[in-house]
Amino acid sequence: MTPLRPTRLLSLGSMLVDIRIEVPHLPPRGGDVIGSAAATSAAGGFNILAAASRNGMLCAFAGRHGTGPNGSRIRDALAREGIVTLETPSPEGDSGFCLVMVEPGGERTFVTSPGVEARLGARDFARLAFSPSDAVFVSGYDLCYNELGLEIATLAAHRDIILVVDPGPMVAEIPANILDAVLPHTRILTLNRREAAVLAGAAETDRQGQALLARLRRDALVVLRDAAEGCFLFGGELSKQPVHVPVAAVRALDTTGAGDAHTGVLVAALASGLDPISAAERANGAAAISVTRRGPATAPTREELDVFLMNRPQSKPPTMKEPATINEREEAMTTHISRKTFNALLGATLGAAFGSTPWRRAAAAGEITVLNWKGYGTDEAFALKAFAEATGITVKHDYFNAEAEMLTKLRTNPGAYDVVLINSARIQQAQADGLIDAIDLGAVPNAKDLAGPLKNHPNLEIGGKPYGVAWVWGMNSLGVRHDKAADVQSWAVFSDPKYKGRLALFDDSTTEVGIGALLTGQDINNPKDLKSITAALKAMKPNVKLIWSSEDEWNKAFAADAFDISVYWS
Repeated sequence: MTPLRPTRLLSLGSMLVDIRIEVPHLPPRGGDVIGSAAATSAAGGFNILAAASRNGMLCAFAGRHGTGPNGSRIRDALAREGIVTLETPSPEGDSGFCLVMVEPGGERTFVTSPGVEARLGARDFARLAFSPSDAVFVSGYDLCYNELGLEIATLAAHRDIILVVDPGPMVAEIPANILDAVLPHTRILTLNRREAAVLAGAAETDRQGQALLARLRRDALVVLRDAAEGCFLFGGELSKQPVHVPVAAVRALDTTGAGDAHTGVLVAALASGLDPISAAERANGAAAISVTRRGPATAPTREELDVFLMNRPQSKPPTMKEPATINEREEAMTTHISRKTFNALLGATLGAAFGSTPWRRAAAAGEITVLNWKGYGTDEAFALKAFAEATGITVKHDYFNAEAEMLTKLRTNPGAYDVVLINSARIQQAQADGLIDAIDLGAVPNAKDLAGPLKNHPNLEIGGKPYGVAWVWGMNSLGVRHDKAADVQSWAVFSDPKYKGRLALFDDSTTEVGIGALLTGQDINNPKDLKSITAALKAMKPNVKLIWSSEDEWNKAFAADAFDISVYWS
């Protein structure tokens, strides 16, 4: 049996754009519903590649992408992740899109409108060079497109590749003749419980595994993803009996892209030389982190995943207990967590006494744990020494590299932190997600010395209760490639048409409004000035090539030479 150790992940999967919108409930037939938090992003096959690339695997996109705005968004997203695009833009039209409606519990409903990605054919495949160590990913959406599905079946039969298939939500719509042609050549079949029930015609785990293995090549590995239960493995280097790989419980916000994160990280872990069970443990961790984030391509980086797996609670021993329904399994992902974290932007105020009992217990234990950006001062040796001498309490630190990572650590490590240094713009979200509690300013005596606008800042108060103590504020800087934009001296470049398509922005509305205010001389805090600021931002849009949301994402885009000028942190 050839070991499962791919060297490259190549996606034939349809890559389209997700239009994601949160809804209180699905609209009734012929009805309407008011949505919120709408967002647009590259998705489909992109999610798999992004997950694998973030975990150290060489990735390439071999599918079609269009010439319109959807295609441009997809290419920009690939460039930011350092993923190679093998095909040139198709002149036949634009890439497709998928409307994703997300309900309060995180459940998703989809409506897909295909584009040029559905027309990949024999001529496209003929141009591609495959290696026996290539893992080639195919989704159920691709198999549903009759012409493309037949070409994939032909490719699988005649090329020596590691075929990875995820039938996805469209499993019941895939033509039987295409499934019958593709599955016998599939090396890794990954699917969730509902999809397994449809494909296997059985509800029990062991019967599903046996039925699926009977349709695959002899050395195939089946990965049955089971939400909060983790996953089950069959076949491959393992026995035909199910091997249960559990996962630590987290509080799910959005399950969009969790399966993609699982698959991408699974393949990347196999590529690194891990056995299937160890690879599945990493894939489970990636999916767990993914559901604590909003959006589609929410897979963690390799470093984020390492930290999560290192700090995760011990899982219960594997069992074969199965929740009665799919809904129960999904609801199990929303386990409520106990919290001792509270939000305090503390610097000099770290010497203050702690107030209510959860934090007093931490102090009594002689140790507190702080979650912070590295290098922001609270971990300086002189400060830690002075604090310990004044209070008898030792301070431990953990770090994050992006605000999304900070929120993920709070969600996935319940009870691990006593103090978190959080951007005040994120307090509303953290409080709404149940990650922080109100604090007792009486327990932070130095807070009385703060100026009124800082002590009573609207970002720090919710419902009349304080959720933080202001500590420090900083600046955004302008990063410039001087070999390409030597004349840049001010933020005015954002409105200068000669810099069209050369700028990168941080994905933060407060930052963008601040730039608009600088460009127009308006007051960022005056609602009457927002109209002029909005007009300036719209005029600036052609200059913006990409939007980044984490330091890791910025570093990858910088390395890929994806922009010349960018907003950056000081």
